[in-house]
Amino acid sequence: MALLSCAAAIALAVRSGRRIANAAVPAARDEPLLHAARERAQTSIDDLRPYVGSPLQVGVKIPLRNGADAIEHVWGTPESIDAASVTLRIVTPFVDGATPAGPVTVAVTEIEDWQVFLDDGRILGGFGTRAQITVARRDGHPIPEHVLAQEARFVDA
Repeated sequence: MALLSCAAAIALAVRSGRRIANAAVPAARDEPLLHAARERAQTSIDDLRPYVGSPLQVGVKIPLRNGADAIEHVWGTPESIDAASVTLRIVTPFVDGATPAGPVTVAVTEIEDWQVFLDDGRILGGFGTRAQITVARRDGHPIPEHVLAQEARFVDA
């Protein structure tokens, strides 16, 4: 099982840069709901684009190779996005190795999830986080209170 980041991890990491060890919910990488969530994130990238570079809090989740040559799924703050790539600063620390200090550029097709925290409290996107909540409930895993508190705030663009 892999530990996946959630909306609270982005919010706190973007604001403070601190490690958020208890903000993850376990879910198997081959979970069909997570695959569907990634597809939904990919097909809605155009809804994300207007918010990149805005003053709003925006998070993008990508797979990234760490110092141990393993893939970690991390959140970052996007600085720019075009048709082919997104450049972001990683805000969730690597579990293994040093987190990149500077901007990282990856293909747009690598985006696994995205979230935009709107001024009115709603959260656009968060498809993977929503799927994780569903899986955790189904499988009887505890869901951190701060994640449950955000659940009702998720909206589609």
